[in-house]
Amino acid sequence: DALLAEARDEWEAADGGSPSPAAKRRRKDGEGEGAGEGAEPLDGAGSAAEEAAGDSLAFAAGDVVKAKYKNGKWYEATIEKENEDGTFSVRWADFANEGDDADTAKSRHELHKDVEKQPVIKPTPLQSSPAAEEQASEAGKADDTAADSWEKSWDKSWEKTWEKTWSKEEEHGEETADKEKDGSGWDKGKWDEEGENQLATWNQEGDYDYYEEEDTVDESPLEFRDWPFKADWHNWEANSKEAMTATFLVQKIRARMEADWEKTKLVPVRGFQATPRQVNGDYIQAGLHEGRPYFEHVDGGFFMYCWEKKVWVISPELGASNIDAWAEAPVPEATQGKAKAKVPKAPPRGDWQANLAYASGTPHVSKARNAEPDFPSDDALELIKRWVRQGAVDQRALIAALNWVAACVLEVKDAPPNLGDAIVALLSQDEGVLQKVVKAVPAGVLLAKANAPIPVPDLRRKAGESIAELTKALHEQHERLDEEPIFANFEQFQAFVDDILGSAPLTVRLQALVHALEFVLLKAQPYPDADALAVALAKRSMPQRAVETVCRLSLADAIWLANTAIMGTEEVKVLRQGKISVMNRFYGEWQMSAAEDELAQLHTLRLNKQLRVLLLIERDIERYWARVVNSSCRDEHERTAALKAFLNFRDRLLHHLASEGEKEGDSLEMESRKKVEVVQLASVRKSISDVLKTLKVQYGWRPSRSTRVKMSKTNWVARLSALLFLANAEVCIDADLKLKVLLQQESARKLGSEVVTYFEHWHSLHGGEGLSLKMPRTIASEKARRVEQRYNEYENDQTRRFTGQGYQPFTPAGLGAGAPVAPGTP
Repeated sequence: DALLAEARDEWEAADGGSPSPAAKRRRKDGEGEGAGEGAEPLDGAGSAAEEAAGDSLAFAAGDVVKAKYKNGKWYEATIEKENEDGTFSVRWADFANEGDDADTAKSRHELHKDVEKQPVIKPTPLQSSPAAEEQASEAGKADDTAADSWEKSWDKSWEKTWEKTWSKEEEHGEETADKEKDGSGWDKGKWDEEGENQLATWNQEGDYDYYEEEDTVDESPLEFRDWPFKADWHNWEANSKEAMTATFLVQKIRARMEADWEKTKLVPVRGFQATPRQVNGDYIQAGLHEGRPYFEHVDGGFFMYCWEKKVWVISPELGASNIDAWAEAPVPEATQGKAKAKVPKAPPRGDWQANLAYASGTPHVSKARNAEPDFPSDDALELIKRWVRQGAVDQRALIAALNWVAACVLEVKDAPPNLGDAIVALLSQDEGVLQKVVKAVPAGVLLAKANAPIPVPDLRRKAGESIAELTKALHEQHERLDEEPIFANFEQFQAFVDDILGSAPLTVRLQALVHALEFVLLKAQPYPDADALAVALAKRSMPQRAVETVCRLSLADAIWLANTAIMGTEEVKVLRQGKISVMNRFYGEWQMSAAEDELAQLHTLRLNKQLRVLLLIERDIERYWARVVNSSCRDEHERTAALKAFLNFRDRLLHHLASEGEKEGDSLEMESRKKVEVVQLASVRKSISDVLKTLKVQYGWRPSRSTRVKMSKTNWVARLSALLFLANAEVCIDADLKLKVLLQQESARKLGSEVVTYFEHWHSLHGGEGLSLKMPRTIASEKARRVEQRYNEYENDQTRRFTGQGYQPFTPAGLGAGAPVAPGTP
């Protein structure tokens, strides 16, 4: 900081510019040139101790500090700028930053740096003179800070040192033997205070032995381990919810990868010279060879291993002898000549001997350390940072890609390799897929899923159990509905499902099985053959569908869907029957049907939301039909074409999937101004169809087009109430006119579930249950037409008027009609 400040002053002086406020202050405080030894601080410049620490505690915009608030206590704040008077403007993390009460101007003695919470984005370097640049370069080399790139700014607290991976040493002198390990690590040795590997020592008998420590790592399978992440990571300066969400996803992926790599060691090798192939570099633990770990070059081509438990070598072929090796380690010498030294079980650090037939130089093998996860790779890192700088839509596409990678590492037994390449491929090659996912999944749902916690071990166990139960339920449905079952037994069926979905994340596997089971239950018939079932399951693992699934569902949501599909409760049956009724009306009234792939998208929602989306689609179709029919600017052909284009189930479904849970003003349940649950609304809509069918059967009446338009514009509860009043009317000369009046009347009322109860009573009476009522007589349609015609054509005779004696003609004097009629006499 001091070097950069001096360089800036020199540059400003050379450029002819005025010194900065900080330079002026330093000169006043005796820091600049020409300051005398007795120069005293001016204007409260601070104590002598503060002056001595001035350079080391330089502050800059963006620094996270502890600042003294007006109550005398210290709180976290961020420096925004340096003021002309030498103070600093800060932004409080916990207090108001605007208004009269804001306490945002702080002098230097009211600040001190919070080192652990500094921003990770490196500020733009200040221009400097060549001499100062050279000094700064030398200081930078000596300091070797890691603040120059985003990936190096991560908190390294998760990085365990090599010494800590060695467990407590066993009792001194205990004799050990070579043990075969399962690939998760190798026997441990003892380290001295300087970190030197004391793989062997002398026991009381003078034999050369190992300290082999007990393994203290959790023995539970990796898929049932916790994967905690560090909450204090600072990956970039987050400027939006999307950026912070992407940061959180990277944390979750890293946490899972660290669990895989916690026992994986990496050995750096340097010193080879003039080699035709790349031998120098990092060697990462790859497995076991002859009971001991072997290492492979990160770029491939070379192996480091212990040959026949005699000597450690580096060779292009695993298992080749030390004669064909490019380098070998020095063999340990026996101490005091009492016993032959054993070869270390880990690659010994230090200088090795190169085989001059293949290479030259002095290979140097450094101390092994924990290997870091390879996510994000350098290429992935640059790509992620570039997408974070884009707009909100592109940031959500990045979140969708990270959601998929997170699911692939958090919900599988063995995390796939090369995750950096996977994220690069997604963002570079599958951008169109990600954009479609962003359009299909609401932003709130996407962010909520991304910010869900890492699935705990118990949740992952439950997911496995739910997959087994779904597989069993689907097999039972096929056996029950199919006269000739596709599979001979359950074991064969389970192997078939595992072969298709075995490598997919748990959420994708659960949703695929939920859809298959729901589809069979809706159609009441099994898949025709194994190929049809295989295609249905495999489609759910395709990129766009799979990414959409993991962006919409958390693992807990997928388990809930599975349990609901398996349950046979009355509520589940009612919801499923409601779905069937709506889809039957789609086909019967509008000739619109849903494909299986479209239903699979619907099945990512909970059952009550599935029914709600279907009802919303039906309401949209009715309203659009009413609008198109009333359109005066279109002829019949245009109206038919427009309606046909609108009746596309995929488009209607995607519209509501993309807005699910976000449009509160579009509330279906409150249309009648009293809340009616979705299940009751489904019953109301079905009841409307039942009443119309009854009126058609009993009276041969169907609503006219204008009446149907009026019905389509009226909410369902008011529509059902109006139809029930019409059905119960004793006399009705014009049913269409009567229904229009009733629709207008009922739509102005607050109606709720009481209309459903009213319908149930009416339906019971018309079904022959309850009271026996005398049905009204029905006039023949032709006679009714003639009566209506006479009624419409009637005109009053202006030459006669009606009296007690009937119609009487008018006379000039009003005689006859006006004389009172005398009562009869004997």
